[in-house]
Amino acid sequence: MQKNTKFKTKKIQVLIYSFVNGSIKCLCLKRSKKDGGFWHVLTGTLENNESQEECIKREIYEELGLVDILNISPALKEWVWKKGSENILVIDFVAHINKFKLILNEEHTDYCWLSPKEACIKYEKESGKEMVDLLKNYLF
Repeated sequence: MQKNTKFKTKKIQVLIYSFVNGSIKCLCLKRSKKDGGFWHVLTGTLENNESQEECIKREIYEELGLVDILNISPALKEWVWKKGSENILVIDFVAHINKFKLILNEEHTDYCWLSPKEACIKYEKESGKEMVDLLKNYLF
């Protein structure tokens, strides 16, 4: 992993998963139109003096209304997203939950639970598709 102190903005991406009858299900979130309108994993921005785990818990609560998280992985990947002239550090995680009814905030308009293969098709950004591989590598 690279040193991340030089980045002004740091973001987290979290593929949220659960198990249904022994099968893995991935959460797919539909962003609101103002936030791009695409299907993706949960994302958020690290706030000042906030740990990565605190950020993940805050984002899951704010965007999905959940406080019960069974497990959060360590950081699985760090990469740089170039947004205009800014380089943003993105840190990827997976999180295990055990609740399927979610309360979405205004950042999302819909959600669904899909198998990893189906989620790979549903996620519209390459980084979301790559998260499925990170999940598989983390679990197996």
